[in-house]
Amino acid sequence: MLPFLLCTRLENLLPIETVHNYTNDKDCQNYMYRRDRMNNQAAPVQLSLLEKIKQHLNPGVMWEKVKESKALIVDMILFFGLGLLIGYMLKKYGQYFVMFLLFIASLIVLQQLNVVQVGINWAAIQDFFGIQHTPIPQGSTMLTVYWEWVKLNIAIVLSFSIGFLVGLRVA
Repeated sequence: MLPFLLCTRLENLLPIETVHNYTNDKDCQNYMYRRDRMNNQAAPVQLSLLEKIKQHLNPGVMWEKVKESKALIVDMILFFGLGLLIGYMLKKYGQYFVMFLLFIASLIVLQQLNVVQVGINWAAIQDFFGIQHTPIPQGSTMLTVYWEWVKLNIAIVLSFSIGFLVGLRVA
């Protein structure tokens, strides 16, 4: 028994398992064409983490995305102003901010003791500000969810952060 079948037209060898599927030269040609196309396809290039970050944060690419959406420009200006205001207020009125944080911490403690029940509808808040939702996969940590949200809303996060830093510097 021959272990290979000779395809006369293309002069390539086929494994014996394919003999029953390819009984004439036309079948053999079709097989060779499909095999050669699969072999000639370039494997997708795997980028390193640093290359992915460079590609994602490329100013030219980001500027093209910004030019496509005027609503994004308005959101960036809004969140820059919000960051500027919060940074300025934090620098000027830091002691009141600390008291506010103590108040929030006391509410959290009272909620843990079942004295007070506080519920925040984060989806409604995100809809109000026009921020995209991030689905929370089962078993994920808060840090991974936060990182996915940052990647999804990179322009808003950057504009808010720059505004916050400018607000801290100005005050």
